[in-house]
Amino acid sequence: MFNKKILSTLAFSSLLTTGAVDAASFGLGNLIQIGSTLPNISNQVSGADLSKSSNTITLTDGKLLPISTLDGSSLGEALKRQKTLLNIDGNQVRVSTSASSLENAYDNAGQDQTFNITAIVESRPISLQWQGPLNDIETQGTFNVTLNGEPVTFKLAPGKTLENFDGKTPFELFDRDGNLLLKGNLDGISASQIESVAANLGVINTDLALRAAQKQFMAQSFGIISTKIDNAMQPTHSKTSGNGKLYEQAGGPNVWFSTEVRDLSGNAINTSYDGDSKTAMVGIERKNGPYLTGVAAGYNSIEITNKSANNSNSKLRGNFLAPYVAVSLLNGQLVLDGIVLYQDLEGDFSTRFNSVDLEGNRFGTRAAATYYFPRFDNNTALIGVTAGGAYMKDSLDGKTLGTEENYGIELGEAFGGVKFVKEFSAGRVYTSATYYENVTSDVDSSAELLDDGDESRTELLIGATHRIATNMDLNITGRTTVGSSDTEYEAIQATLSYTF
Repeated sequence: MFNKKILSTLAFSSLLTTGAVDAASFGLGNLIQIGSTLPNISNQVSGADLSKSSNTITLTDGKLLPISTLDGSSLGEALKRQKTLLNIDGNQVRVSTSASSLENAYDNAGQDQTFNITAIVESRPISLQWQGPLNDIETQGTFNVTLNGEPVTFKLAPGKTLENFDGKTPFELFDRDGNLLLKGNLDGISASQIESVAANLGVINTDLALRAAQKQFMAQSFGIISTKIDNAMQPTHSKTSGNGKLYEQAGGPNVWFSTEVRDLSGNAINTSYDGDSKTAMVGIERKNGPYLTGVAAGYNSIEITNKSANNSNSKLRGNFLAPYVAVSLLNGQLVLDGIVLYQDLEGDFSTRFNSVDLEGNRFGTRAAATYYFPRFDNNTALIGVTAGGAYMKDSLDGKTLGTEENYGIELGEAFGGVKFVKEFSAGRVYTSATYYENVTSDVDSSAELLDDGDESRTELLIGATHRIATNMDLNITGRTTVGSSDTEYEAIQATLSYTF
């Protein structure tokens, strides 16, 4: 018989993850009633009929909770499967068991069984795995479960079980190492406490992976274009030497092709990650005296594997378009530049429990000012200082379990650094060290949670430009982070440009 055990387990999974806020799939009051007051589902179904594909449950306060199958089969037939997908109060819920069928597991409630439940809670997919007799829900006050791959222990006050649990019942929540995560009752727990615990338990792993991917994209795509601007706008020594005329980009139209590959890694609250990304670009620009105007188009893909207990994997990719401008002032010593970027996005985030399909777009902008000091070393070397800022916003919709939610995210950073350039007869070598400070969390509390104190990174860049033919230049650049940072990468970039 399909009894209250399935609903008690569903309520338990949501109670662990929602705290003082309501779930997207159920109201908290309904969850407590489902988990604690229903003697069995057959006594609550309208007409006690499980032969229908849909029906309603009457809660103790008189509210009706609709339950139905998604494939048109009866509720009774759904219980004969080892796993099933149900619509409960308008949300899809996936339930599976290690027993031969759900019906068998519920009929033998005193035997050890493994259950997996996945649902949308507070707009994010939550997966709960629990092993043990279902009867423990009626008699025990301590439960060891795995939530989104993270083991936790939920302990009620002495003498309490889930059947008599309500918002005023004291409880404690512990992590895998026995550290206390939460203590109190649902009515007294703040939303910020729940957010912090949710982050540590992997509830927002999707958001963390997307933020990591966004940081890496900002460092990569803006970096390629800004390096191209630097090479076009750095003041050059126009006199000749014994080896011929020193390098400079001539006026007129210029076409360039660039690619960058990157190994990346980092940390995000409860997990570390690694992965790789690839970017290919083509651009056309025109230099006219102190002015540079151009536009770049390209494709970027990034893949990240979170090394958490569920080994989640995220992918994000898309085509982008980026116009840019620059102007040199003070006889070439001061360079101002700006970049605007738009990208179509698609991708996915997957775990062994569930997957989220992602689709949307990205907007970004970057502005910088660089001042070059007077030349030295026989007028072939110069030092510059640079400062600026960048902003990026991803508008992303994620669809999972038949529900579409917003995974939009934004990021802002300020930066400053120093550059060194040394010119030769056929090109130049250059290096820079740039410090990037994350400023989004200063005005966005949710961003502060996602960043988890990761406020900065320092990037070291080394490159060289060589004239390989008349009006044709090859640029090779390597970049990496130095020091301690939660965002790390090693990248190699190559750009071939031709001036008409």
